[in-house]
Amino acid sequence: MATQTDDRDVVVIREGDSGVRWFLLGALLGAGAALLMAPASGEETRRRLSRQARRVRARTEDLMDEFGDRVRHGATRVRDEVEERVDDLRTGIGEFGDAVRGAGSSAREELERRLADARSRRRGRVDTVEEDDEESLA
Repeated sequence: MATQTDDRDVVVIREGDSGVRWFLLGALLGAGAALLMAPASGEETRRRLSRQARRVRARTEDLMDEFGDRVRHGATRVRDEVEERVDDLRTGIGEFGDAVRGAGSSAREELERRLADARSRRRGRVDTVEEDDEESLA
């Protein structure tokens, strides 16, 4: 009895945190622990912590500005794409409406032509019958 093995590769894509946040948190905690463990006076340690906090804050603000720029750029790109597709749909709908109106008017013209033909044939028969009646009375 033969058995089959599944030799397919499986790729797992994990979306979410890019790791930057965790890196910054780890760096902050490591720097704080290093400063607290270092043999320095309390005042010196506070100054170092304060400088480090200012650097982290500045870097975080830079990252947030960059993130905001990326989001704005992405939103603009999406908006432009949606507007383009809406315009394409409007154009397509307009062309479809024109085609329907054209087909409707040509169908109407054909129907009116047939109706006129039928009326003229009927009038021709009625005229023939009236002529026959007039001849038979005479």
